[in-house]
Amino acid sequence: MAPRAINALSANAQNRLYNLFINEQKRQKDLVNTITKIDVNHLGPSNACKISANRHISTPAELSQHLSNYCMTQSVFALCDSSPISMNEVLRNDCDLEYVAFKGVNARLPELANAIYWKSCAFLLGMVLQKTMKSEVSLELLGPVEQFTPKDGSFAYDFCFPDNSRWIPSCNELNILNSAAVNLILTELAIEPLDISVEMAKEWFANDKHKLKTIESEQRIRLYKCGDHVDIHQGVLINNTKHFGRFEVSQIYPNEHALRIHGVSLPRIFNVHHSTWSILLRRASKKPP
Repeated sequence: MAPRAINALSANAQNRLYNLFINEQKRQKDLVNTITKIDVNHLGPSNACKISANRHISTPAELSQHLSNYCMTQSVFALCDSSPISMNEVLRNDCDLEYVAFKGVNARLPELANAIYWKSCAFLLGMVLQKTMKSEVSLELLGPVEQFTPKDGSFAYDFCFPDNSRWIPSCNELNILNSAAVNLILTELAIEPLDISVEMAKEWFANDKHKLKTIESEQRIRLYKCGDHVDIHQGVLINNTKHFGRFEVSQIYPNEHALRIHGVSLPRIFNVHHSTWSILLRRASKKPP
């Protein structure tokens, strides 16, 4: 049986984190008090060109609007001087810029694209937990489980209750989680990055002992906001929930001192036969050794 009421963060704590994100995002934008131009070389297989952009203001998502509808609607992340960056991340210097999509002329680097998609799916799992559970009793979002890759057949996210209680969900409870995921995907929410200092992150997450362990091992902390959900996630994620396609929570089980939720997904651009999806779901439903 599930606990009577669970929630990733109390409403007050989640609202506080959201407001801190918004205020810090605005503060960083306000630091840019002069407009300085940078040269961005778009190296795509089609419409290669040079674009004049604004330092610390322009993002790959904004520049894609000047290239093509395909770049604007299908790009999921970008390569800045060959390094992956978020579509919603500001550009800081002159650079070579390439767009990456799951399908079409910009489909490239499949292993990297799959890895970023998988990590984005794990981020969405944390958001699903926050959105679907009630708020009378809190639970802690521990974070994505980095060891799981597309080759493992599922992505995962760890969470726990303060009293370390266990939960074996019913089929109906899994369906509720899946319905919440579908609603978030259809809402087409932007996934926005924000980099903050370790010292600031320690203040923001002072009451979260699990997040503090993650923070202490890093030199710079990256947060992502999607809707009113904010979570720590180092690395690059896709830019919008609209790129998620078939998405299903496959299992939840106890793992040491936490609970682990697994899921499987495919990008929206790919169609899959129901029998093939059933095979993928069965594989994702097997508890890892």
